Amino acid sequence: MTLEHVEEVSGNSRPTVILKSTGAIGDAVIASAVQHALHQTGYNVGLISAGFTLPLWHGLEGVDNSLLFDSKQDPPQFPQEKVVDISNYLAQFPHSVQFPKSSEMKDVWAHLCKWMGLIVENERNIPLDVSRDNVRVVLTPEEAEWGRNQIYDLSKANGNKPVVIISPNSGTKNRSLPSDTVDTVVKGLEGKAISYLLEPVPEMYSSVLAGRIGNKDLRKVAALLWAANAYIGADSGPLHIAAGSLQGTPEDLSYRLEVNHNLSKIVVALGSSNPDVIAYKGNIIVFAHGGCPVAPCGAHGYYPVEKYGEHFKRTFVPTAEPVKDKSGCIYNNYPNEQTALCMQSIPAGAIIANVRGALGK
Repeated sequence: MTLEHVEEVSGNSRPTVILKSTGAIGDAVIASAVQHALHQTGYNVGLISAGFTLPLWHGLEGVDNSLLFDSKQDPPQFPQEKVVDISNYLAQFPHSVQFPKSSEMKDVWAHLCKWMGLIVENERNIPLDVSRDNVRVVLTPEEAEWGRNQIYDLSKANGNKPVVIISPNSGTKNRSLPSDTVDTVVKGLEGKAISYLLEPVPEMYSSVLAGRIGNKDLRKVAALLWAANAYIGADSGPLHIAAGSLQGTPEDLSYRLEVNHNLSKIVVALGSSNPDVIAYKGNIIVFAHGGCPVAPCGAHGYYPVEKYGEHFKRTFVPTAEPVKDKSGCIYNNYPNEQTALCMQSIPAGAIIANVRGALGK
């Protein structure tokens, strides 16, 4: 069914904007804030993304599932004139260089959803109020209850200890926690909580003595992260799913199912990432101390490595072949083969203390 036919059948005269995103999980979730702003302005909104990320938009107010398109769909069933390509929203290293209208923003270290929104504003001349508070994944009561039951069963099987889910890795080394830090955190929570690493887990965490949890269905992943007693994450897709599920799922459902609905149960470990850019109100931030002199650099392959030096006034040297590592870290060699110096500097003790605080222990 084509988009024109969907609109004809529904009798809906609202104009339509289809956002073309990357295949990244985090980008699909973050784009929901742009959808909300467009919907409030009077637009139907659709999404083009990887097929497995599209269900994350199910249940968003004003989104017809007929407007969700797999990027590998051939031939495309949407009119190109309705598409706004936001997939390259990071190409201009948004936290430093002159992006269209960036001078109008109060803080160039703005949340990623705002930079997505600026692309839409510039291309369609639509004033938008895009807020990270509207990044959301809306769970159904059935999905929420499934997630709650999964966490409850894990807790019951482990002496009724609270369940902590850890997602330590990301797409680049300067956003991933080293395995020894994760191992220290898991051991530090023993006796107080039971820890699970969110799958898929890279080989470098194979020695961490924690359970494994996950699902190929991202909505079930959202339900697990929503229901967990606490979550520890790096700058990666699961962080946005965790925050989005708490912001999108009604609070009364959380209360009825006795799930902690507070965003402060999310502990975010950051080194190269600025918390204002990727985190959410109420999240507990544990940041690197010492280590890299330019952290947070925001250098995650957003811009050619040689351009980082122009911004930071020092030489940036790629740490590996660009095809293997697009982080653009300024150091020739990492302290080990796992992560960058900034992530090595994140204190495990601070993560443990904040998780215990979130658990009330």
